[in-house]
Amino acid sequence: MGTSTARRAPTTRLWRQAKVTTVRYFSPENPHSIEAREVVARYVAAFAAGLDQESGGVLAAFRLTRRIARKLGQFCQAKAPEFSVTSELSRPRSEAPLAAAHMIASTWLEADGGLEAAALRPALVQELAEVIQQRYEPSRAVKKFLAAALYHRLVFDLGEPLEGAAAGWRHLVDGLAGIEKEIVNAAKAQGSTVPPPEDWQGLEGWLWVTQALKEMLEQFSMDNSTKK
Repeated sequence: MGTSTARRAPTTRLWRQAKVTTVRYFSPENPHSIEAREVVARYVAAFAAGLDQESGGVLAAFRLTRRIARKLGQFCQAKAPEFSVTSELSRPRSEAPLAAAHMIASTWLEADGGLEAAALRPALVQELAEVIQQRYEPSRAVKKFLAAALYHRLVFDLGEPLEGAAAGWRHLVDGLAGIEKEIVNAAKAQGSTVPPPEDWQGLEGWLWVTQALKEMLEQFSMDNSTKK
């Protein structure tokens, strides 16, 4: 998982609330006082508050994520997927998909691409490895990738509170699994009826990915979170 690479998030009021909520969620003294959904909702609220809404707000902060999501959609849709060049890798069969995923991720992401790219890389490798092993419908892969991207970005930003509050490794892993499940469920719950694009790299693909991300993030508005 690699939470040790976490950055120090801002110290605004909403970020402090997000950190306090995270600590309470992992606290062994109050295991049921905070749900995973509230952890994600507080994080999304804090993340969005520090962004220039006139410049696109939270969606603009996921610009690279959306660009890579379109690449992934096109990758899944291609008749001759580029990972075929890895078929002769001199590795055990079980390792080949992961090796290929790392190779492709390295070509799509710059080595020094900033905070978004650093948090995005494990999400991309995770989804590419699954796609390589089992081909499935592009829109499903893209939604799963967007969920993984949000999850890894949360872990990247809140790594220190996560590790500090958890009572041991197993407690940390179980708590993170709860957070990840909430985000994955939010991605599945998107209500848009817009069909997947035929051209993922065109404007249609950009709009579809943007709407999918927007709908997922809206699942974690504080109003929605308190209704669950």
